[in-house]
Amino acid sequence: MGGTIQQKNSSFNRKNSRSKKSSWKNILVAGAVALAPLIACGPSTHILVLRNTYKKMTDVAITNPKDNTTIEKIPFLIDGLGHEDFEIAFSASLALAFIGVPSMLPVMEALKDEDPNVRYWAAVSLSHNKELRIEQSSFVTAALIKALQDDDTMVKAQAAYALESLEDLSAAPALLHALKDKDPQVRKAAAFALGKCGDKSVLNELKRVMETDSDRGVREKAAESYNRISRMYL
Repeated sequence: MGGTIQQKNSSFNRKNSRSKKSSWKNILVAGAVALAPLIACGPSTHILVLRNTYKKMTDVAITNPKDNTTIEKIPFLIDGLGHEDFEIAFSASLALAFIGVPSMLPVMEALKDEDPNVRYWAAVSLSHNKELRIEQSSFVTAALIKALQDDDTMVKAQAAYALESLEDLSAAPALLHALKDKDPQVRKAAAFALGKCGDKSVLNELKRVMETDSDRGVREKAAESYNRISRMYL
């Protein structure tokens, strides 16, 4: 699967009361356990049960992604994108990715959520959704291009990685612009994505970045993409 997951670090310390409340509300929909025993067990057990629930749903999505029961869980999985627990949010994003096209519109809507955690994990999910490349959905590319202008650095970086997985040449101008972002994580992701979203028209800019960028990681990714594209035109 394509895409790269960037660790969120401080963003997972943000409080998300909406996620906690709706997770409790929807856990019965996912068919996990009765709610009352969970309340009695306390918050740590609650998290462990939720982790297990989302992991099982990911396993089901991998083995039987188009089953109606799996598709019915999309709202519950979308809710998981905003959870403050890393494992829960990751499992939700992965399950949505394996469901494929049926999850595409809800995930794209999540890309506009007010919570940056939700937007980030929505981008992660899109980067791992293998069906999007087959569908060649221009509106997915457009949504991710818009996400490159997000206020949150990690959302921008993950949007670039998601664009890389789509291999859509129409994203090249936006990724070239992202090469000038003030944050090296965004520039690095954009340089990486251009390796599959760019053609010979981006070589000059990649060469500039690999020679002059202040960040070593950015220079290395620019060089990798430059070499990859150059080999295509030998």
